[in-house]
Amino acid sequence: MRNNKYLYLAIVFTIVTGILIFQFLNNLNKREYIVVARTNIPKYTNISSSMVEVRSVHPSGIQPSAVREIKHTTGNYATVEIISGEHILKSKISDNRDSKDFAGELGPEERAIFIPLTLKQGLGGGIHRGDLVDIIYVSFDPIIGFNISKTMMQRVVVLDVRSDHGQSVDYSEKGQTMHGIIIVATAQESEKIAYCLENGQIYVSKHPYNGKIVMTEGIYYENLYKDLRY
Repeated sequence: MRNNKYLYLAIVFTIVTGILIFQFLNNLNKREYIVVARTNIPKYTNISSSMVEVRSVHPSGIQPSAVREIKHTTGNYATVEIISGEHILKSKISDNRDSKDFAGELGPEERAIFIPLTLKQGLGGGIHRGDLVDIIYVSFDPIIGFNISKTMMQRVVVLDVRSDHGQSVDYSEKGQTMHGIIIVATAQESEKIAYCLENGQIYVSKHPYNGKIVMTEGIYYENLYKDLRY
């Protein structure tokens, strides 16, 4: 009788174990579809169908904000750089490139500030989102009694280029011109820019991506003709 009891327990244990193994293996085979990047997608890029694809992944590896259908990505803009194979999240795309929240692109100690520019101050309109620029301040210095031109900041990131309607400039659209730029600065640099805007003029020059920081003493009347290139 006792042997039969153990036999029944062994049978029950085998059945329960089999059910658990079946459920485990069945769970491993579960798949859900999400959209991933087929290629690297640079920030601000208009996403096309060739840049993304649908893949099946296990539910445990899917974030709640993952995009499930390609139609919800194409035509949108990447708000950050998206690496090939990376899951497309709703937080990383926007259907309006003019509605970006710049705060989301800034570091803890960085600020965004707008600098109005005319064509002569802003490279004739040759500034684009993502460029690096140097900030040059021109004003009358009451201490030395002369006008002075001085490079105040170098390798400054351009977050956006704005038109006179407060929208991102699209140079491919006829009639759009640059009204100013939004740049990345520290809180102290933002104060300096505000001061410069109220007391003089700001010009920008384009800084190459592989460019070096160059220390300058500024230009005023007494050294204007120093180190001329002929």
